[in-house]
Amino acid sequence: MAQPRAIVLTMAAGTLALGTALPADASDRDTQATTQPVVSRQAHVKSRIDFVRVPKCAKKGAKLKTSGYTDHLWMKNHCGHSVKVKVILHSHRDFGCKKLPKGGSHWWSWSWPAKLDKVVKC
Repeated sequence: MAQPRAIVLTMAAGTLALGTALPADASDRDTQATTQPVVSRQAHVKSRIDFVRVPKCAKKGAKLKTSGYTDHLWMKNHCGHSVKVKVILHSHRDFGCKKLPKGGSHWWSWSWPAKLDKVVKC
């Protein structure tokens, strides 16, 4: 069996696949027919949320989705009391203070080119 010559990277529809390029010798046809990707992963990246003075119970389970044209932030208040938070965006107007009641949740959405800067306690 011949040794692989190079690594081939393929990027298509948000999927990264790594495989090996095999020699094109006629004697290696059996090996070429069984070539399969070595690694396959979704290219979604979870972004980090910068919280300023927000209680741990309010930021627990917060989700930021940044794939696509519109970004989304979801927060649920797990505290035993209401919490007021404000979403600060970079390159866009900030959202006003939002009161999250005990057990309450809220979705914020914004379009590109704005991106999340931080979430602060009001």
